[in-house]
This record gives sequence, structure tokens and C-alpha cells, in this order.
Amino acid sequence: NPARPAYELAKAGLTKGYETIVAIGGDRVINGVAQAVQSTRAVMGIVPIEAHPRIGQLLGVSTPEAACELLRHRRINPTDIAFIDPGKYFLTEARIAVAGELQVRVHVDDVVIETAITRLSLYGDGSIELINERLGRSLLRTIVDQLFSRPTPPPNITHLVGSYLKIEAHRAIPVRVSNETVGHTPFVAAIKPRALKLIVNRGNVATHEPDAELTR
Repeated sequence: NPARPAYELAKAGLTKGYETIVAIGGDRVINGVAQAVQSTRAVMGIVPIEAHPRIGQLLGVSTPEAACELLRHRRINPTDIAFIDPGKYFLTEARIAVAGELQVRVHVDDVVIETAITRLSLYGDGSIELINERLGRSLLRTIVDQLFSRPTPPPNITHLVGSYLKIEAHRAIPVRVSNETVGHTPFVAAIKPRALKLIVNRGNVATHEPDAELTR
């Protein structure tokens, strides 16, 4: 039933005892199914359609046709999944973005960083990008540069990785996953390691799981 959210459909399949749940669609469908299937005995397959690039990286294929072929071979890799307190799970990306610069305090595990950003991205594996596309440049300076076709300086990007993230800001900024607002700053996120049994390409099966391909 396309009118029902992917999370509810996946939960219904699990209740009926299905061993494999396949998400066919974009980010919202994929994240909804992942939320239902994580930390269960079921296996998740994905056929991405106009999905976040990270999904193709996780699967090891770049087309829906190739993703369908993966389902036939059913090679399984335990995969990390992120969640935003109080319980929004996602494989793709959580993002906050502002028109100007935003001063934030970022807690990543035991590290605390205070910086100015225009965008923050958190990915399902715990990778974090702190991005400042203005670098202290005023809005007027930005407009003048655009009017005179002056080259835009590259953004300042800080890459971090962690299992726990807390973002604090002086005002409430929406946190969005799959174009859906799931919370506001301040927010807390964390990684559940290996919580999702995901069907992937042979080359994406973790080398430390010698029997992963045979898991059924």
C-alpha cells in the first residue's frame, strides 16, 4: 500500500515473519525500512531510485538494475546506522543549514569544537562534515562577488568521525533527514555499530566477516 509509510510496511512484514525486507525508492523509503529492520534478525535489501550517493557507496553498485542483481546473490554485511535522539534512524544524511554563519559547539566523542558553519552533515557511518561556505565574508561581499562574476573561494570543510555527536547553537535550527524535519538544535546523535544486515556487492562485504556471505 503506497499510502502507508515505509516504516509501517516494513514492520508489518517483520510481524509476518519475513526474513528479508527490500526498500525500493529514495531516501525516505530507505531510511524508513532501515529504521524498522535495524537490530532485528531480518536482512535488508535496497533498490535505490534517485537516492543519496551514500547508498550506492554502501551497496557497491550505482544502478537499480545492479542493485536488483545483488538481491539474488544475497551477500550480507553488518552495517552501521545513525540515529538522532529520541529515535530517528537513518543510513543517508542528517543536515542543518543556514543562510549566514552559525556559531556552534560540536561534541564528537570526547572532543569539543567551537566554530562557525553554514552547513553540517552527519552520515550514517558517523562521518561528519562541518562546512563554512562564507569564511567570514559578509552578505554584501558575497553579492558583489556574484554580480562581478568573481570566483567564489572554496568552502572550509572540517571532517570528523565519531560514535557520539552533540550540536549546540544559540538558536533553534531545523535538523533534516530526507527533506523531513526530525528535530532542532541542540540535538544528540549516535551510531549503532553493525545494527543492520545489509545486502551488498561482494567487494563491500567486510573482510573481518569471513562467513558474512553465507549468512541467511
